[in-house]
Amino acid sequence: MPLSNEEVLREILEQSLSGYWDWDIPSGNEYLSPTFKKMFGYEDHEIENRAESWQKLIFQEDLPGVYEKFNKHVESKGQIPFYNEVRYHHKNGSTVWILCTGKVIEWDEKENPKRMVGCHVDITGRKLAENALQESEERLRNFFAASPTAIDLYRLEEDGRLVLVAVNSAAEKMTGLTADSLIGKTIEEAFPSLIGTEVPDLYRAVARGDTGMQRYEKHYKDERFEGFYDLTVFKISANLIGVEVLDITESKQAEIAIHKSKNKYRTIVENITDALYIHDFQGRLIDCNDAACRMTGYSREELIGQSLSLLDSDENKRLLPERMQRLMQEKKIVFEGSHIRKDGSIVPIEVCAKVVSHDEDGIIHGFVRDITERKRVDEKLQMAMQIVDNVMIGFHLYQMEDLSDDRSLRMVYVNPAAEAMTGLKSTDVVGKTLDENFPSLRQMNVPQRYAKVVRTGEAKVFEDIFYR
Repeated sequence: MPLSNEEVLREILEQSLSGYWDWDIPSGNEYLSPTFKKMFGYEDHEIENRAESWQKLIFQEDLPGVYEKFNKHVESKGQIPFYNEVRYHHKNGSTVWILCTGKVIEWDEKENPKRMVGCHVDITGRKLAENALQESEERLRNFFAASPTAIDLYRLEEDGRLVLVAVNSAAEKMTGLTADSLIGKTIEEAFPSLIGTEVPDLYRAVARGDTGMQRYEKHYKDERFEGFYDLTVFKISANLIGVEVLDITESKQAEIAIHKSKNKYRTIVENITDALYIHDFQGRLIDCNDAACRMTGYSREELIGQSLSLLDSDENKRLLPERMQRLMQEKKIVFEGSHIRKDGSIVPIEVCAKVVSHDEDGIIHGFVRDITERKRVDEKLQMAMQIVDNVMIGFHLYQMEDLSDDRSLRMVYVNPAAEAMTGLKSTDVVGKTLDENFPSLRQMNVPQRYAKVVRTGEAKVFEDIFYR
């Protein structure tokens, strides 16, 4: 039986890396996609599709903020965006940071919210990266260069001008603008459509320290590029700020398309960054999007009707029978491999494949992501960790789980030199708090001083510490 337009859209959203939810507000029933539940370590059948299910998983201290954002979204009739950055409990006991966005798409005759849809994005990795930025300027530069997330750095001059001083490669790729064309320009010169908006003054306020970290959504358009963006503005040091930019154009388009006509289906597919292949159980291509054409170098006409073996490397072909067997059993699998482009070059890929129909020859949706940049970042991070592992200076890495509590400083890494210096193995101390590992340091105000470094981002040298 052919899938309805809404079912096709749901299949596409469920195969993305985001968790999709659809809440029937009056009844309390809330569809939670398998990917949503997987973020927290649960299988689909382990969590009931009810609103109270996620309310039990979220950190209870974060729940009032979610309600507040929801109420503002409803009171403004959707004009105020609904998004939250909150923490959830993973099944294994760890903490998962989530960026939650959504929108009410149906209202009853009394203008009460009736239906709301949205996505959950796991931002745990990014949160850890933000904490790491506060460790030192050197680590900031390393992260800045290797980060797959777009980041711009601005410096506030004495005359009040806010000048772009650095743009990473991810930001260049996102906007299509080179760093050389932007660095040295004021924010108004670099992005003229921001003139007359609140954005430049907001950035200056963060740089001066008048306000803390700020997050907001912005639609930007000029003759060079256009999109919807989620931006986080944070202070790095005196008069220096960083702006992390997430392109949320696709999710915004999906929100709009979810309650529009089936004519929008093609638009959604073509605006997905990942390559989408729709094929039967024999691997014969039925359809694909423009991203697939850009990734492979083939036109849609050249791909439709062909076998996926046209793109598969020898290793992919060898593993195909085993993967198809897994897919038939599990219905959805994720794996890494490589594709061969039309020009003969090889691109490393991550594939998310799901069986969506068993009718006739069957239908499989395959989302394929180019992970070339991720592989490069992984290599750089591995090299960095090898350097830290081999230096003769003891190195401890802490994560402050609650910025208001210096007792939440928890050790996450110890290098071999530190093990040799203290005689304590990493297996004995990693995962424990600073107070648990070194209780006498509190008498010297060390946890309090460490916490101040985390909160302010200003590096400090402590030479007055004698531990016994």
